[in-house]
Amino acid sequence: LAPTLAFTSCAMVLIPRQNRKAILQYIFKEGVIVCAKDHRKPKHDDIEVPNIHVMMVCKSLTSRGYLPPYPRPRPNPLPPKLGFSSSHLPLPPPLPQPLPLPPSPPPDDIIGRAV
Repeated sequence: LAPTLAFTSCAMVLIPRQNRKAILQYIFKEGVIVCAKDHRKPKHDDIEVPNIHVMMVCKSLTSRGYLPPYPRPRPNPLPPKLGFSSSHLPLPPPLPQPLPLPPSPPPDDIIGRAV
């Protein structure tokens, strides 16, 4: 019997050259790409390629340091129409840094013992 390999949790994803080229062209054109972490999604929202291909290209570019992994953006606490900045908001002053603790004395059982 020949040994068999079972890929249960992770399998290699081979990305066709035209799909990789389309993803990279989109990143260079737009400057940003948003990808849902759903490997079963049939195609990406903005590009006509499978979503898993976009995920794998983003993962590769992130591991090489070319693409920063930004988390999902949080909603703004203030509407952008108001134009407030943090200097206009009544925020308390920043807290001072705590002082470093002094070094603790050695335990009593070590004092006076020959080493």
